[in-house]
Amino acid sequence: MGRKISLSAIAIMISATFFLCACGGGGGGSDPQNVTDRGESVQEEPASTEPPSDQPVPDQPTPPQEDPPSEPSEKFDVSIALSEAGHAVTFDLSSGAVKGFISDVPIYPQDVKAVAFSSARVDWGLDSTAFGQIDANGVATIEGAANNDKGNWCLVLMDNSVIWFDIEGNYSISGLPWEIVGDQIVYGGFREAKIELVAPGKARVHFGSNLLSGLMETGIDPSGVLSARWNSNKVGWGESSTAISTLQVDENKDLFFTVDIPSADLGNFSLVLSDGTVVWFDVEAWICGSGVTVRHDIGQIEFVSEIVVE
Repeated sequence: MGRKISLSAIAIMISATFFLCACGGGGGGSDPQNVTDRGESVQEEPASTEPPSDQPVPDQPTPPQEDPPSEPSEKFDVSIALSEAGHAVTFDLSSGAVKGFISDVPIYPQDVKAVAFSSARVDWGLDSTAFGQIDANGVATIEGAANNDKGNWCLVLMDNSVIWFDIEGNYSISGLPWEIVGDQIVYGGFREAKIELVAPGKARVHFGSNLLSGLMETGIDPSGVLSARWNSNKVGWGESSTAISTLQVDENKDLFFTVDIPSADLGNFSLVLSDGTVVWFDVEAWICGSGVTVRHDIGQIEFVSEIVVE
């Protein structure tokens, strides 16, 4: 009887041990994959919502931006109308002063002797032959300007000081075509004064505008010119010259003349005025075409022989 009880107890103990192993050793139902070799439970980290560091971050939508308020248009202090007859410069005198100039002090109409345009064709500053005065309406009509030119405007003050226009300022310019090149305005389709051969033995002298420029004097009235002539040892000098011509006007209203020139000649051109005055060319002011060159060493113009005019 005692032997049977001992075997039964042993059987019960073996069955209990097998049941505990099957249930994970009483560990509370943990996942076997989260148990270390020391029987410790490992807690999983929550899944990250951030992308891996080696992956590009998608662009975030940009909230719509409102356009900045537009600046009110600036009022022009000076407006300039260009024409073949001259320039009309209108000043805004609402503040009492004239504006748009390179000056650190206010300038008032009563301070201004003249408004002038300055260039190689009309001369510079106080010597300019293209000028006008400011009237009661703030308008200065500049007469004597060329139908095309390059230069800048200025104020000539009562003390003869010169105040230049700020050429890069906010001016309203209209009329003839124009552009700002460097520190000058170029208008009217600027054409250079040029001396060239237009046929064997025939020279053409083109003044580039409706003004007589490139001379030793400025402000010569074209209507007062009697003749134009070539002077050299071959054709004679002054009144003895046999190479004589008269002024003409081309389709652009530019002044020019043509004259017969001996081959390989050296000399200079001159204009004879109605009062007998002779005005010589400033050879340094001219551009020379094919077959013509300026002899800077002696201040004369040279025509080269056997030039083929294309």
